[in-house]
Amino acid sequence: MNPPVGSTVMREVLPGGIEVDGQWFPSGVDLGVPHYALHHDERYFPDAFAFKPERWLTDKPAPKGGSSEASLRTNPAFTAFGAGRTSCIGKYLAYQEIPLVVARTLWLYDFRVEPGSTLGEGRTSTEVGRQRKDEFQTLDRFVSTHQGPVLQFRHR
Repeated sequence: MNPPVGSTVMREVLPGGIEVDGQWFPSGVDLGVPHYALHHDERYFPDAFAFKPERWLTDKPAPKGGSSEASLRTNPAFTAFGAGRTSCIGKYLAYQEIPLVVARTLWLYDFRVEPGSTLGEGRTSTEVGRQRKDEFQTLDRFVSTHQGPVLQFRHR
């Protein structure tokens, strides 16, 4: 799971301070949690480096006349859109559009990773944290950038 923003989005502690996990922080201090680290924490996402879309599904069907969102498993540690009052304003629009775009793409096209392509995979010769061959490597530039993946589409 590669979040769109891999680094820490800092927030300033408000007047009066705050206690987090038994640690006191006075007002004016900047705090943050790196999204990449949170999304790969095994306590919240077991087998976090594996592609497991079923981790987001439950066994219960969508309520009659309701949204299929209700049948999704939510995880408060999933913060791709941020959290609280400063979360992404486009979050709900994205949740509505992404299933349509993915479904339409899967309906219209067959696709695959370009044969022989190694673009984006980790290598054992690189720095610590970039050795996982099956993890698509991203570069954090406040908003993550990357090369690829390169897909080939063929109209059905």
